[in-house]
Amino acid sequence: MEACTPSSPTVRNTSPKAWINEFHYSNKGKDQNEFIEIVVGPSTDAASLKLILYNGSNGRMYRSLSLSDNEAFSVSKSGSGFLIYTAFIPIQNGPADGIALLSGRDGKTV
Repeated sequence: MEACTPSSPTVRNTSPKAWINEFHYSNKGKDQNEFIEIVVGPSTDAASLKLILYNGSNGRMYRSLSLSDNEAFSVSKSGSGFLIYTAFIPIQNGPADGIALLSGRDGKTV
């Protein structure tokens, strides 16, 4: 019988390059202070990302924002090198409305 020699496991960093971190879209009464926060990793080109807002009643996009849009997004840095993009924008709040973060290069979700 041969002896089995253990080897070190292969460890891969599989953390996402960018993600929708937080959003607020509805208050009781008047909608106010609505926002979407996106976190972008240190090696990710934020200019290649788009935030898309969808109307659930017809499945169509009603707003598209590039993360390079300095008028729509404020940008801050985290202590770990991530960038935090925040957009204070009106967000529809119907039962099937949606938010997506897409790669501008290939149109796939991030």
